[in-house]
Amino acid sequence: MRLKSSIYLFVASILMLFSACTPEQYDLDEKDVTPDDLVEGLAYTITHDPINPNIVYLESKMGNSYTALWEHPQGRSQEKKVTLQIPFDGTYTGRFGVQTRGGVV
Repeated sequence: MRLKSSIYLFVASILMLFSACTPEQYDLDEKDVTPDDLVEGLAYTITHDPINPNIVYLESKMGNSYTALWEHPQGRSQEKKVTLQIPFDGTYTGRFGVQTRGGVV
């Protein structure tokens, strides 16, 4: 019985040794989007509500394989469609980017 347990332990140790020796891959895939691709009209749209100009609609036109990253006057968002309700008239700035397999663009 003791010999049988020792054999099972030895076989399990050998299996663990071989399965634990696979090299890790730490590199990311290539970025398939460049900053030049992120232009208004092609990658995203910004439209105002026709009735209330203080309501702004942000929409990402990138595919489902990308996560939209918005920085706008009301904070940050990762949604494809964002509705902003700006209380005061003025000029506001925002930024648009995407998360790809290779990182943020």
